[in-house]
Amino acid sequence: MEIGKRIKKLRIENKLSQKELAAKLYVTDKAISSWEQDRTEPDIAMIIKLCEIFQCNTSYLINGETLRNDIETEIKIALTEKEFRNLAILLKDKAQYQGEMLQSDTYFATRENKQEYLRIGRRGNKNILTYKAKREKNCEELEVELDDGETLGKIFTALNFHQIGVVEKVRQTYLYLNKYEIVLDQVKNVGYFIEIEIKKYDMDQNNEYLKLLQVAKDLGLNINNMATKHYLDYVLERQS
Repeated sequence: MEIGKRIKKLRIENKLSQKELAAKLYVTDKAISSWEQDRTEPDIAMIIKLCEIFQCNTSYLINGETLRNDIETEIKIALTEKEFRNLAILLKDKAQYQGEMLQSDTYFATRENKQEYLRIGRRGNKNILTYKAKREKNCEELEVELDDGETLGKIFTALNFHQIGVVEKVRQTYLYLNKYEIVLDQVKNVGYFIEIEIKKYDMDQNNEYLKLLQVAKDLGLNINNMATKHYLDYVLERQS
């Protein structure tokens, strides 16, 4: 569901006409109609006002998710190659460069359950085993470091787990404003992405999320291109 459909859904749930909502926001009803049809989108200031009227979470209005205290707060945005290259130059000037790493993630699952899977991730000389379980609004995740990822992959096969996909990416990592971890990902056969994650909280989570969006806009990012899928989902779509 796009942001316009969520605005319409919340407007109807609050028993407001487009004209009544427009009056509360000091805009025209044509602006509301344009949002609801996803022709245009409200800016951050208007999103805040909409959330106040609808008494909803900003993350729900923007991407359909409700913020929780037990999951990380981040956004991921799809980029063009030109945007990716320009951001790399910008961040090397404005942020602390943490390095670049080739990462390879091999995913395994049983044929019966596609909502839970295991991942062997290679991070330089390290092997990381991750258990992931897709939930309605988020993804549960558990991790442990391994000595031998190759042997573990053979064990998975023996236990009737089969390999469902491989995600390979080159990741550049930056620390921005001593508060945000920013990564630029070039994902093989998928495309270019930026992820911004809050590493230091100075206020409540909802306000931190709003500030995170403003940081994205200050970097020249288009939040309309926010990506809600995991890289594995993009890989599986290409395979099918």
